[in-house]
Amino acid sequence: MEIMLTVLVGDEQNKRGYFFLDGTFDRFIFLTNDRHGEILLKLLCDGAMRAELDEILRQNLNPPDKQLHTENDAVDKENGKPVLFAYLPDMPRLARFCASLARQEQTGSVICFDFQEKVLSEYCGDIIEFETIDFAEFERSFFSDSN
Repeated sequence: MEIMLTVLVGDEQNKRGYFFLDGTFDRFIFLTNDRHGEILLKLLCDGAMRAELDEILRQNLNPPDKQLHTENDAVDKENGKPVLFAYLPDMPRLARFCASLARQEQTGSVICFDFQEKVLSEYCGDIIEFETIDFAEFERSFFSDSN
């Protein structure tokens, strides 16, 4: 996951992977080359499974609000803040979400897997609150031997 942070913010020479964030790619999902990445790739390729996970995540949230000036997957019921589902870390989308909130001097929430939180919080900073999905529990629930 540290490689994702390098692409987003730069390395020792302060060179950023601008082509990832400049609109060249509409979507660019960052997957690790390990068990986490393998499971995320399966999730990425299974629209029904993603829809099921999104439905679970939206249980205590309001539906997305297209009127907000920040793209979102849901809205917090208590405070109306935008929520982004980043369990499949789409780097351009995450960058747009964080930049939009920063420009508007607002805060929001990101929902990601527990192993992604550290890097995503380093990138997003204090304007984002994080909620995490336990990866091991998710894998047991969605990818049991019967799947």
